[in-house]
Amino acid sequence: MMRIAGREFSFVIGSDVDRDGMYYEVSESKAGSKTVVAEVFYSDKDRRMTFTAFLPDLPFEVIEHLAEQARDRLTPVQRKIQVVESTTKNDSN
Repeated sequence: MMRIAGREFSFVIGSDVDRDGMYYEVSESKAGSKTVVAEVFYSDKDRRMTFTAFLPDLPFEVIEHLAEQARDRLTPVQRKIQVVESTTKNDSN
């Protein structure tokens, strides 16, 4: 949870089967209810990330946190595998 200028925001990560990807979204709590205000979506189809704001005038700190966390949590980890060749010299004199 994040509080900025008297506003309360929460974040959640999830999978979207219909859109074939993952999302990281931020909701604002007001008067006991939560409203999704922005989302970053990572598409497994084209491997792109997109940002959508559903409300204007969101604090920059919220957008910044959303972007940083989405990049860390939604982007697939590409593991590099190094192949190490071992050579054995068999010296026979």
